[in-house]
Amino acid sequence: MSIKFEKISESNFADFKCLMCTDDIAKQCFCFNHRVEPKDLELEEVAAAKMGQLVSRRKVHGLIALEDGQPIAWVGIEPWPSLIGHDCFEMLLDNEKFGPYGEETWGIHCMFVRESHRGQKLSSILVKQAIQYAVDRGAEKILAFPPPTKVAARMHASEKFSGTIGLFQEHGFQDLGLLSAHYLLYELKGITQAPRLKLL
Repeated sequence: MSIKFEKISESNFADFKCLMCTDDIAKQCFCFNHRVEPKDLELEEVAAAKMGQLVSRRKVHGLIALEDGQPIAWVGIEPWPSLIGHDCFEMLLDNEKFGPYGEETWGIHCMFVRESHRGQKLSSILVKQAIQYAVDRGAEKILAFPPPTKVAARMHASEKFSGTIGLFQEHGFQDLGLLSAHYLLYELKGITQAPRLKLL
């Protein structure tokens, strides 16, 4: 499988929109439902236009996977402050049990794989790329929010947008505990930063 990854931008937003509109669940939110008004989610074009504006202003981080120029998958990987409004951000805000989290903390908050490419371990490749993307931008911690095992067992594959326990354990994430009835909190610690060249 030869896959090319691109960070989301104004130039490839059309690919992202095309990808997310292949699935009835994904197209309801474009993975950014915390960024737009709930009423806008009912109007696909309105939601897409608003999120296109956010992307053009570089308010969104994530990677699009392309195979032969066609979008096949997406992973949302964001610095912690830009996740304001997301359910997991709100649950962790001022939660004394976890944290503290700041600009050096990033979160993998959603993934989507086109139905034709599911079952090919593409999610693992997405997580690996997301980790590298965040580390290259100064991440010291990376969070993930998989559903508990009993919750995941009732989900359709297309609903597991926040990943699975096994997926994150595979990449070294540790279970910090139950965040809510629908989310666990997983964290990747001890990230080694690559040495950066000094400008002379």
